[in-house]
Amino acid sequence: SYNLALLYVELGDTLNALRYFEKTVKLIPWNQRAYYNYGLLLQKAGKVKDAVSAFRKGLESEPMDHDLNYIMFLHYFNEEDRENALIYLENLVQIAPSNSMYKETLANLKYSK
Repeated sequence: SYNLALLYVELGDTLNALRYFEKTVKLIPWNQRAYYNYGLLLQKAGKVKDAVSAFRKGLESEPMDHDLNYIMFLHYFNEEDRENALIYLENLVQIAPSNSMYKETLANLKYSK
């Protein structure tokens, strides 16, 4: 069902893609890539709370997934929720310690008011 969901995304059929991503995460709840893609599609459809929920569920199975931490950082940063943004940014620094952009952003966010 995951491959079918991706195929429907390619075809631009959001409704069926959402349906098959939903099936995938029910059948394979440890598939963080399915949660990530499902969340992106939900976000695109304007269902932000559902998207964040999908991203969180993906992080339950793989807490150090780069893409999921990045999208959660962006979400909270854009919502001006500094405390939660910092959590995901700190994860990103652990995941990619050589990424100077993450380190600079972390320093700026931690020490700016």
